[in-house]
Amino acid sequence: MHTATDIDRLARRHTRLRLAWLTHAAVFTAVNLGLWALATLGDRAWNPRLLAGWGLALGLHGLVVLAKVSGQGLYQRLVDGERARLLAGRDPW
Repeated sequence: MHTATDIDRLARRHTRLRLAWLTHAAVFTAVNLGLWALATLGDRAWNPRLLAGWGLALGLHGLVVLAKVSGQGLYQRLVDGERARLLAGRDPW
């Protein structure tokens, strides 16, 4: 059972994770728009591979945040199951 303190701590952690991803997305957007503008205004070829590589990293960061935030219930269920097995005297190995 979660106490009010546990819930508050978990809510703050989830918020930090989401804000970190939003910051990453904002920097990604600003930097890539700036690079595109410099290339366009300077009559240079813009390399979209930078966008693709960083976009992949941003997507993976988003998946990690999603897994950590929504996977909290899964983690707790696994811990509860393991605790019940240990209390029952059943060794999982």
